[in-house]
Amino acid sequence: MRSVIKKYSVLLVFCAFTLSMYGQSAFSFDFGILAGNNGNLLGDSLTSFPESFKEFRNGYTTGVKARFGTYSFFISPGLYYQDYTIKNSYERLSPFVKSPRIRSAKGKVIVGYQADMMKRKLNFRLGGGLNYNYIIIIDKNNSAIDFKTVNDKYLAYNFDIGLDIYFLNLGLSYERSIPNVIKSSKKFDFFVVTAGINF
Repeated sequence: MRSVIKKYSVLLVFCAFTLSMYGQSAFSFDFGILAGNNGNLLGDSLTSFPESFKEFRNGYTTGVKARFGTYSFFISPGLYYQDYTIKNSYERLSPFVKSPRIRSAKGKVIVGYQADMMKRKLNFRLGGGLNYNYIIIIDKNNSAIDFKTVNDKYLAYNFDIGLDIYFLNLGLSYERSIPNVIKSSKKFDFFVVTAGINF
């Protein structure tokens, strides 16, 4: 145990020394709130488009996130709330379609690269990660979707791109469940477009 502690202590000292060589200006940290539209598609949306669009479910996303790291690489954890229709509603592309809905909470972690293009006035981000979803409410519906037919807790992966313009944050995320969310056959795909404010 002591040898392990010594090894980690040496590693921490080395990391602290290395990071101190860059100075405090080499690091960034911000915290933000965001909201936006999410489209839920059932099945393999990337390989079966445009047919998969007929399974489009309208919804919205809100959340809070943090981002820290160097001005090149970052880690961004966040907590989100999602709300989307159970039935397909591609005829009306609105996040507030009146229809039975699913509501879920999500924890998400993104690791990625960011490019500072105008002295922190314009920042481009590219990353990926995992998110853990917990379905908390399923409205009554005639589509045979309830807590008996869905996995209410599931893991998903995501790919994200984003742009910071001063304090404004814009993002686009593609998220896909790893297991079937509807137990019989269907995975969940999300395309999420958000806008937010960084502090």
